Formats: sequence, C-alpha cells, structure tokens
Amino acid sequence: MNGLGIKEKGEKIIMVDQKKIEEKLKAGKRLSKLDAPKKITNDEKVINENDFIVSKTDLKGYITYCNRIFVEMAGWSRRELIGANHNIIRHPHMPKIAFKIAWDLIQAKKEFFGFVKNLRKDGGYYWVLAYITPDLDLNGNIIGYTSFRKKPSRKREANFACEKSRKFVKKAK
Repeated sequence: MNGLGIKEKGEKIIMVDQKKIEEKLKAGKRLSKLDAPKKITNDEKVINENDFIVSKTDLKGYITYCNRIFVEMAGWSRRELIGANHNIIRHPHMPKIAFKIAWDLIQAKKEFFGFVKNLRKDGGYYWVLAYITPDLDLNGNIIGYTSFRKKPSRKREANFACEKSRKFVKKAK
C-alpha cells in the first residue's frame, strides 16, 4: 500500500490519505468533507433491496450513530464515521441547493425526502432515497437528526431524472 492508502492490484482501492486520517483520529480531531476522497470514480455500489442505512447526528451534523449498513456502503470504518461530519459522504455531483433545502426543512422541524448520491471512501458512489427528520425532546426542541436511507427503485430514479430534465429545459427557455 502506498502513502495515499491505495492498495495494490486485486485489493480494494482507497483514494484517501489514510495516514493523515489516522493521525487526525489519534489527535482526537473529527473527519470532514476535507478528508473525503479527491479522486471520484464511476464505480457504483448498490444497496440491497431490504437494507436500510441509519445514522444520527448532533445539531451541527456530526455523526453520533451509524448502523452496519452505513459503514458497509460508505466504506469508512465506524471509528472514522462516529464524530465525523455527515458531509464526508457528500458527493460533488449533488447540487448544494439540495442540502440547503434539507437543512432548512429539518431545522424548521419538518421532514425531508429526496434522492441523494453519496460518496464512498474509495471514490465510488451509491444512490439512496433519504428520509431525514429532526429528533425532538419533550419540550419540542431539536436535539439532533436521524436519517433513514434505502435503495431507490429504478423507476423512481428514472422519473426523478425525467422531471429534473424537464425543469432544466424549462429554465433554459
């Protein structure tokens, strides 16, 4: 394995500076978007039909819980994910406005549903249908956020892409 964490032929490719990540974790620092892979690939990992990704964050988006499926799909270890900012899996192809809308909704104590392309540690990606909801205490104060993600149906993805294309064409006219 070289210094960038890239393994030799036949092994899984990881396109992050693993040494830097380990040093950061040892120092008690959190991982963020800055630690995400810089080289993006076209390798899609597809979530199983019956699997659900679950994660919880604090008010600032730092991961406080992640299930086994999230660890597997994202390609990061649980140790790397807990405490990291959730944006570590934000794929650069996703429009920033999608996340602004999501944050605006959940901070207003509303729910968010949407298709999201997430970035894997190896530079690949995976699509999910995300449901994000604020966690409220007994007084109605937001104390964190929970996200459930599942495999989007190909039909839903196709309909979403068509609708997005129609809106784009309308704007261009």
